[in-house]
This record gives sequence, C-alpha cells and structure tokens, in this order.
Amino acid sequence: MVWTYHRSARAIVYIAVALLFSCNDAEYQLDNEFDPANLGIEPPAAFFHPGVIDTLSVGDTGSFQLYSYNITGVAGAHLNVLYRELYGGGNSITIDSVTLDPFFVNENNECIMFWEDDRQEGILDVFLFYRPTLNTRTTSGTGSMASVHFRVESDGISELLYGESTRFVDEVNSPVTINEYGVGSIDVTNP
Repeated sequence: MVWTYHRSARAIVYIAVALLFSCNDAEYQLDNEFDPANLGIEPPAAFFHPGVIDTLSVGDTGSFQLYSYNITGVAGAHLNVLYRELYGGGNSITIDSVTLDPFFVNENNECIMFWEDDRQEGILDVFLFYRPTLNTRTTSGTGSMASVHFRVESDGISELLYGESTRFVDEVNSPVTINEYGVGSIDVTNP
C-alpha cells in the first residue's frame, strides 16, 4: 500500500538497484614495460631508458636517458658509459650532446654537469654534482639524470653499458651502493 502513494520513492529504489547490479569496477593492467619496477633490476640501480633503440636508420638522430632507480643520498656521480659496437669494433653512433635532466637539479634549478666523449674508444663520461642548498645536501629517488643525444653514422649494434669507473657518492664523497647496472643497445641493422 505504501508503494502506491510514493511512486517517486519506488522509482528511486528501482534505479538504485539497477545501478548497483550494472556497475563493474574498472580493471586496469598496470604493467608499463618502461616502469623501473618491471625491468627486473634490483634497486638502487642505474639503467638506460629506453633499454633498446631499434627504430633508427643511418643518418637519423636519437637519444637515451641515464636513469637512476631508487638511489638514496647522492651528491655526485661519474657515469662512465661504454657505447661500443658489438661486432666489428668500431662505433655506429656519434655523441652530439648531453643535456641535464631533473634528478640532480636542486630546488633553485642548479646543478653542475660536464661531459667528455672519446669516440675512438666509445667511452662517454658524464659528471653530475648536486649543488647543496640551505634545505638539502643530496638528492634521492628515481629519475632521469641526463639525456644523451646521438647521430647514427653506420649500420651496427652498439651496446650500452655502465663501465667500471661509474660511481655515485654522498655529500662527504663516500660511495653510495648501487646493486645493479642495466644494459641497453642501439640496433641499426637495416636490411
């Protein structure tokens, strides 16, 4: 009897029941292949992003980033990047420039960075220093430290490795432990 006098209430109940049974929770696949957690490396670590570059041809330009993964208390880094061709001993790429990325930049947008490239040996050395402020003396976390811009000179596969001279230090120049260094490659094997 009560339902006949309250048609609007009955309509609201029907709509609520219909909505309750028709709604599904969204199911997302959170498996971004470039997420450091999905790369199979144990932090703290350093790696290359992207890990594989295989879409370029001779004459093209490209870039990759030197990335940190969950590194804590870093004030400086010497990134010794080896980019030697796997077969043939030469180099299929030329480093054009290295640009600063946010990881070592302090709250005042300051960082000290310089780099040196030995194309004959295929060795790129990047030096980064966090400039302390009144609030912070080191940086921590996950992020891009620098971007390396290159030009493809010839067909070949260049392997990207962090060399033995790679080193991270804290504010008193003591070593910061890095558990793993990722590898990468630049594959320009045009048929």
